[in-house]
Amino acid sequence: MFPDKIYYEEAAMGYELGKYLKQKYQDKTWIPIDSHNKIDELRTRPNSDFREMKQYLIIGIRKTHRHVPNAKVSGTLHLIRLHCRLSVLLSGLQL
Repeated sequence: MFPDKIYYEEAAMGYELGKYLKQKYQDKTWIPIDSHNKIDELRTRPNSDFREMKQYLIIGIRKTHRHVPNAKVSGTLHLIRLHCRLSVLLSGLQL
């Protein structure tokens, strides 16, 4: 059941929503990351793993409002759902 794994930035745990999610999904696998924008473990996986990766939750903090285009189109498409969930979580909406 969603989420299978949770990737998170340590700083996100300082927010009320981060603490709530940590408590709610305490039985899930939590993997600390440096940046939600660059998770090498996920970026290097083959496209065939996309279905599995859609079940991951990524928690991070937006550090800039500047848009940086991604030249790798497939990478952009594969991370859209993950970033959409992140955006919903950080905007304070309940899932």
